Amino acid sequence: MTSSSVARLFCDEDVDGRLVDALRRKGFDVETAAETRQLNASDDEQLSYAVLHQHALITHNIRHFPVMHAQWVESQRQHWGVLILVGHAAIGPWLRQLDSVLGRFSSDGLKDQLIFISPARDVGR
Repeated sequence: MTSSSVARLFCDEDVDGRLVDALRRKGFDVETAAETRQLNASDDEQLSYAVLHQHALITHNIRHFPVMHAQWVESQRQHWGVLILVGHAAIGPWLRQLDSVLGRFSSDGLKDQLIFISPARDVGR
């Protein structure tokens, strides 16, 4: 996971810290809203922060980020990807799904993508 082609990640405050730790153990470069003093930032500010630092954003916020993604696309603003965790699950299924998705995309391949990740698709290992 040390290749520069692997997506760098920014997790908003909705993402479980245990998932952040698990992603780091897998070798992913992950920053969090808490670590970057973005806890009270608006969703737009958080996505802007992720863009500034060339990070794909990971969130559970299915209510706001799909709309924001559409607005960004419409206004021709680019981002490094938005990955939305749908539903609730243990850390293992989330980690496997994220690892699978991130393994299929380079950081450039995630640009302007909105991807919904569901633990229901997890087949376990």
